[in-house]
Amino acid sequence: MAKNKYRLPEDAFDAISEQKSWRIRELNRIKLSIKNDNSRAEIRYNIAMLYAHWEGFLREITSIYVQHVSGQNKKICELTDNFAVIKHKIEFDELSQSKDVAKNLIIYKSIKESDHKLFKVSSDFKINADSNLNSKVLRKILTTIGSDISGYSEYFNLIDKELLHRRNCIAHGDYLEINKRDFEKLSDNILMLMTKIQNFVENGIVEKSYLK
Repeated sequence: MAKNKYRLPEDAFDAISEQKSWRIRELNRIKLSIKNDNSRAEIRYNIAMLYAHWEGFLREITSIYVQHVSGQNKKICELTDNFAVIKHKIEFDELSQSKDVAKNLIIYKSIKESDHKLFKVSSDFKINADSNLNSKVLRKILTTIGSDISGYSEYFNLIDKELLHRRNCIAHGDYLEINKRDFEKLSDNILMLMTKIQNFVENGIVEKSYLK
């Protein structure tokens, strides 16, 4: 297995900061372009870009978090249960689909015995955002990394209606009415949500929240 790039907290923080900083620079350039060209077409185009940064940032920093945990050389049984689910997802899927009792017993024994093995994921491990990061997918991702989802319910309408619905309208060639002020408000709110999730990830690394 390749060397873990995010084993040390400072390496994980640097990677997260890099993910945030280049996206902020690009979002700021987008705002400037809209200020200089206040056309509906320019704003509609950049809704899609805003969504791309939202999905990309969330996928990358949550993946960095899981890879950081993988670098801590902890047994699966020492970690919160969500990490066992990450490790055993394939086996869980097989259990849910198989009607072969003998096969299921073998899978169950494998899962049970591996709890005392180290938690490891590959260096290219990525959280799946399903290319459609709505509130349902967000809940799944947050649960996957061990976050309490109750603090995010106020953002669900923002994600589903104000961002994703608009992005989908644009992708499907539908007309969308949106002005510069609406876009700036949406961009600021999405950035605030990205920062909230970033804070959870960074605090989890510092406080080792992944441990039982």
